Amino acid sequence: MNKKNIPSIVGVVIGAVAFFLVYNYFFAGPSTDEILQHAAAKVNEQCPMLIDDQTRLDSATALPDNNFQYRYTLSNIDKSNTDLAVLEENLKAMIIEAIKNNPDMTTFKELGTTIQYYYEGSDGEQLFNIVITEDMW
Repeated sequence: MNKKNIPSIVGVVIGAVAFFLVYNYFFAGPSTDEILQHAAAKVNEQCPMLIDDQTRLDSATALPDNNFQYRYTLSNIDKSNTDLAVLEENLKAMIIEAIKNNPDMTTFKELGTTIQYYYEGSDGEQLFNIVITEDMW
């Protein structure tokens, strides 16, 4: 996985979601659940989406209690030769930095949405789930 590409790609996906969140939040007035469900539907129209040669965005889901989840598959991850804790921490730091620097995240912040980044291997087994809460950005 090319670490330089992740913030850019995360920014593009977040920007697309943020556009729909901002529009719905300020102009349409639906509930938080409706806003997040609509955003997830828009992301899912583009899925699966290759992020880089090892990462695929599979779907997005609006979850209960103001949670939004992105589901990714990491291919070519050899669990026996990969320190998953280090990979998780590196991804978490990059995601938080990308969110902090992206003005399109304002609506997520205003809604107080918790964003989950669920990662699984190509075998379908969970690798880790990164949870980003509003106090982290």
